[in-house]
Amino acid sequence: MKKAKVILIIVLSLTTLVIFLQNTQTVEVRILLLPISMPLILLLMAVSVMSFVVGLIMAGQMLKKPKSAQKARTDK
Repeated sequence: MKKAKVILIIVLSLTTLVIFLQNTQTVEVRILLLPISMPLILLLMAVSVMSFVVGLIMAGQMLKKPKSAQKARTDK
């Protein structure tokens, strides 16, 4: 199972790298009504990093146990 996870991570990383490297043209993006010109690769990387951070925050919130449940265990 551990080997399958490593293979999946490698395949996803290589796929992401290929997508990034194929999208280097400049695009115009509107962020809060401001037009910004930037390479698409930069935009893709920024969105990927933001998505990763949001995923980490959500996973941390889901794994965190409610304080009332922790207190009930310590009281017994």
